[in-house]
Amino acid sequence: MKKLTEAGYIKRKTDPSDSRSYRLFLTESGIRIGQELGRLGRDHETMLTEGFSNGERDHLFSLLQKAAQNSRRVND
Repeated sequence: MKKLTEAGYIKRKTDPSDSRSYRLFLTESGIRIGQELGRLGRDHETMLTEGFSNGERDHLFSLLQKAAQNSRRVND
């Protein structure tokens, strides 16, 4: 969080209900970079699934979700 704060992507404010805690907020720069990362992710997904039917694409994502769930279970 420190690096993101120093880079100007987030700001920390003390939690008004608990002064020991902080709340994190995206800055305008953080919002812009988040939008750009989202666009890049969508573009990459489109490239990787080019030529797939909707069914093939859905099946791939279903299998990847199962693999991610398995990974989380193993790491817990």
